[in-house]
Amino acid sequence: ELVGGLFLLVGLLVRVVGALVAVNMTVATVLAHLPNGYPASSGGVELTLALALVAVAVVLSGPGSFSLERALFDGELLADGANPATQAD
Repeated sequence: ELVGGLFLLVGLLVRVVGALVAVNMTVATVLAHLPNGYPASSGGVELTLALALVAVAVVLSGPGSFSLERALFDGELLADGANPATQAD
C-alpha cells in the first residue's frame, strides 16, 4: 500500500499500480471490513470501498499530464504498438 501510493503520487506505472491497489482494497473490504457494516467509524467498508473505486477510476483515466510516466515515456510505458499520432502516412 505504501509503495503503491508513492507510485500513484508521482504517476509511475499508474494503470498497473491502480489495478493492484483496487484488488488489494477489494480483498480488504470483503475479508476484513464487510462484517463490520458500512460506517468507517466502526471499521466498516466505507473507506476501503471508496479507495477501491478511486483506484478503478485511476486505472480507467491513466497517467495525468504532469505524471512522471507521461514525462519520461509520453504515457506509453506499457502500451502495445506505436502512437498513431506520431506515424507518418
